[in-house]
Order: sequence, then C-alpha cells, then structure tokens
Amino acid sequence: MHSKGWLHRDLKPDNCLITHDRQLKLADFGHAAQLPDGLKPAPSHLFTSWYRPPELCFGATCHSTPADVWAAGCIIAEMLLRHPLFPGRGDSNKLQAAAIFRITGTPTQEAWPQHDLLPGHMLFKATPAQPFSQVLPDATIQAHDLLSAMLCLDPAKRISAREALSHDWFAASPSAASRQSITLPDDQAATS
Repeated sequence: MHSKGWLHRDLKPDNCLITHDRQLKLADFGHAAQLPDGLKPAPSHLFTSWYRPPELCFGATCHSTPADVWAAGCIIAEMLLRHPLFPGRGDSNKLQAAAIFRITGTPTQEAWPQHDLLPGHMLFKATPAQPFSQVLPDATIQAHDLLSAMLCLDPAKRISAREALSHDWFAASPSAASRQSITLPDDQAATS
C-alpha cells in the first residue's frame, strides 16, 4: 500500500479481512490519504485509539508511513498475545499514551528527540521499558526484534513496511501455515 503511495491511517484487526481464497485484504479506507497529501496536517484522532501511534497521541498533525507501521506492529502483537497490546480506555490521547508507555517506557530525548515539542505533549512519570521477552514470553527472539523495530517510539527510527516484510521473523521456524490449512468459519460450518 505504501509503495503504491497510500497511507491507510486506521489499521486494526477489524479492517484486516481474510477472503474465501485465504488472502489478506485491508478494508475501510475512509481515513486513507494519498502520499504526499498524507504528510499535510490532519487530525490527530485518526487511527482507532488502541492502534494510534505515540506521535498522534502527542498531537502531531503531520505524519506518514511510520504511523501505519505502528498500527501493524500492534496487530502482530495482538495476534501473538491474543489480546490488544495497548488497550487504553476511551478515546483519550492521554490514556492511550499511558497504555503505550507502560510497556515502551516513557520517551526520553535520547530515544525520541524533540518529542516534547509536539503540540499535545504531556508529562508522564518516568517508567522504564519492559523487554518484549517479558511482554510476549512465548514469542520468538525474531518476533521480539520485529516488534521492537515496528513499535519504536520515534517515528523517524521506526522500521519501514518494506523492511518489516523482509524481517527474519517471516522466514523463521516455525513457518507460517499454508493458506490451504487456514480454517475459515464457513469451513467449520460445512464439517458440522
């Protein structure tokens, strides 16, 4: 999608659909923007709160592909955990940022230079980051590495979608299930 010049800006599990031939399709392009228009000012309430990147929680109005990468990282973590990684309460940017920082740790100037200059910057009690090996103890080292790169607080340091798709996690053992082995709800109804 990014290589075609588009930002989705509302990636979440509800917008990831599996077709009958078991292909992943993205849905709901209501907030999508074509690049470079996506780099122009836009409301910070884009993205469903649990998948909203920290730069938008701090009121950034200009954003780009790293915002989608953050949301995709949240979706991968949710698949591994079987529950959302950053479940905030309501649509409050402050509560969502607090949910993020409980795991990533509060931003520092070293980790995310000039984050305090964003228009909605809020101060939080200093909290250290939790290693992904503690957050996702059953996931592989490759999964921890990929999520660390996708869920980097500083959008300028966040891995790109292309780099994420080339990550070792996608080739690591155990390998992904074949498309044919994925059971769909219709398949279960047919065998009942």
